Amino acid sequence: MVLTRRNWVLRLSIILNIVVLLYVGRHFASKNGGVDFIEELQASGRNLASIDISQVPLEPASSGGNSAAAKFVFLDNTDSETARSQSNTEAKLSPIVPGSEVAASSIISTKKPTKPSSVPTSEESVIIDLRDSKVSQQMPEPPQNINGTLKNLEDTVKCHDKSTDPRTAQRSDFWVLYNYIPGSRKFRCHESVTYTTHADYTFLDNLVPLLERWQGPVSLAMHAPGTDFAPTLEAIRYARDCLSPLVSELVTFHVFFGTRHVPKQVPSAESVIKDSANCSLPAPWVNVSSATMYKTKAKILYPVNIGRNVARDSAVTHYILPSDIELYPSPGLIQNFLDMVRRQDPPLLHSNPKVFPLPIFELEKGVGLPANKTQLR
Repeated sequence: MVLTRRNWVLRLSIILNIVVLLYVGRHFASKNGGVDFIEELQASGRNLASIDISQVPLEPASSGGNSAAAKFVFLDNTDSETARSQSNTEAKLSPIVPGSEVAASSIISTKKPTKPSSVPTSEESVIIDLRDSKVSQQMPEPPQNINGTLKNLEDTVKCHDKSTDPRTAQRSDFWVLYNYIPGSRKFRCHESVTYTTHADYTFLDNLVPLLERWQGPVSLAMHAPGTDFAPTLEAIRYARDCLSPLVSELVTFHVFFGTRHVPKQVPSAESVIKDSANCSLPAPWVNVSSATMYKTKAKILYPVNIGRNVARDSAVTHYILPSDIELYPSPGLIQNFLDMVRRQDPPLLHSNPKVFPLPIFELEKGVGLPANKTQLR
């Protein structure tokens, strides 16, 4: 009998020890002791505040497209900045896919910004929460319903407004003109979602249908190496002056090119805006053959990751939607998403990274874009 009691006591002691270890492990993983490690593995976005930039003088390049040219100079002698290299693999997204694009799964997620790390595969895309790291580690307070209204977004989304001043930086083997042509409308960090995308000037015909559905800020990185730089500027002018007013209001253009393919002249942003486009002429991207472009002649592979990261890093809002310029979002997506954030439903109260799925639909060529689910069916 005594031996039996000792066996039961021993078994009970082992069980209690296991329970204690599980509790301690769970506590470690859910608190600051382990959250940094877990979130670093799961986070996909870059922390905008982590970019280390040091100023370096710009020197004139010998000629556009010269393989030895790694430096350039603005016509107004602007200084530049040097940024750390970043070549993250990123993804595509949009709920509506026109033409013959292939449909893919997509997600909206909120993640604590940490060190640069891996991102979703090429068949995924995210709305990323660029929340300050200290804020992300705290549990958000439940919304306060005052006079029947939901808690204000500014109180719910704790973020900092970002400057849209033009700046020049070197990113890996590329020069980047951030905020080269900024949109006229200014946004607070909490009041919208930025659509971040990239392209060369031959894709600007997608801007108007995208903006009509998005109705929010767009951060667009334009690849313009060598002699492609001049027609890129003409295309930007034409889009701003001759297309929808939404272009000049909502789109901020960034321009980037390789250090071995520097344009002969890089005018200041002020001079680009000052010159007007001739709207009586066809758009610069109409009837352009890819074979005549500088990037084709120089056999330059399109730098997808650089374009995506440039557009993402320059977003002025707390939430961003990385996407392709040929993918069109559903109307009202911004307001519906922010309404969900404002409500602060129970799943949003956790500080862990969150994922919100968005379906993508492929449309046959010639079919009009649906405005809602009823038209989609």
